[in-house]
Amino acid sequence: MKFPHFPALALLAKRFGWRRAEWTITDLIDFEYYLESDEQILREQPAARKVLAQRDRALYLENFPDDKSTPAPLFQRGEEEAKPSVDKSTPPLLGKGEEKPPFEKGGLGGFKPHTPAHRRSSLRRWLTARRNTEDPRLAPLLPGGVFASAQQLGTLALAATGFLIGIGVASALLNYDGHRPIDVSSYVLLLVLVQFLFAGFAAWAWTLRSLRRDDDMQGKAWLLMQVIRPLLTRAAQWLQRQRLGHSSADIRDRALATQGLLKSQFTIYEPVAYFPLLIPAQMFGVAFNVGAIVTTIFLEWFTDLAFGWGSANFHPETIHDLAQMIAIPWSGLFGEGVGYPTLEQITGSQIHLEQWASAAATFHPDPEHLRSWRWFLVLAVVTYGLLPRLILLGLSVLMQRLALAR
Repeated sequence: MKFPHFPALALLAKRFGWRRAEWTITDLIDFEYYLESDEQILREQPAARKVLAQRDRALYLENFPDDKSTPAPLFQRGEEEAKPSVDKSTPPLLGKGEEKPPFEKGGLGGFKPHTPAHRRSSLRRWLTARRNTEDPRLAPLLPGGVFASAQQLGTLALAATGFLIGIGVASALLNYDGHRPIDVSSYVLLLVLVQFLFAGFAAWAWTLRSLRRDDDMQGKAWLLMQVIRPLLTRAAQWLQRQRLGHSSADIRDRALATQGLLKSQFTIYEPVAYFPLLIPAQMFGVAFNVGAIVTTIFLEWFTDLAFGWGSANFHPETIHDLAQMIAIPWSGLFGEGVGYPTLEQITGSQIHLEQWASAAATFHPDPEHLRSWRWFLVLAVVTYGLLPRLILLGLSVLMQRLALAR
């Protein structure tokens, strides 16, 4: 997905010599599109092989003028790609006035010829040149850009859905009729324990998949493949239809021919394509927790909620020990009485059905005991719901960058 561009950060990166990542998911999809276009030309016109080879050779000389050796072919995809010709008379693909990206200037780009890094740089520059010579009417409709826009739209939709569901779930669990206190155990079970187990399962599945490095992505990531991928594919198709509304018939035919690449790239670049699906899923989880936390804080601040627990199978001491164990991550900052209830408060917030049902005049529970659970609930969701999702989201972004770097 695309992130906002900050000029100050770009100047800082240039000052310290930092380089941006050369490849993105958008680049890979467009790269496959141009390869498929060339292969389609070769299938229809076999005699065009020499012309394409001369074009690629010219591009190589344009980007690596200091390389005097005989270059290896840019592509080695079966037997369909020919070794580029050494004809230097073919004009370069970069148009007049077109400037190479900052990391692409100068000689061999700091790479030894014919090394993996050199080859990656050659292919990246080839892609840049092809984009520069693209029909301006078709450039906004390239499949990579469409997929990037679809990922942004899908991520936004999933985040909004997760936020609304989080609000709904928290509101239902905190529904207080003014008589019987809200059951703390139900809130902790659904918004803390279940969420933490889901996050743990996601981390376990991700780790297991990375260790095995198998290709059965369909079986190991059912949610991503059956829910997230169709969502992004439909979003991409919808966006493309919107952009094609005022295009000519020729442009529409060429753009519609690229739709299959949105599915094929998940097979060709499966290790990298996994993360554009995982990131929106993690955004859903983050937004769900944010919605639940915001709703909980809002209701606790602006309404008078009473919390309690009721079970004939547990003693107050047991509940106190469980609350203390759950609160270990934040107990150093928010101790007993703030971060989690004291034994006295837990005993005072126990729900006895016969007392609450009869509403006897002699029954007067301490309001502070009934309010003592409020920050414990918020901190529990932040620690065991939101933070794991933020960690998984950050790791997903990091692993995507590492996968692209490989």
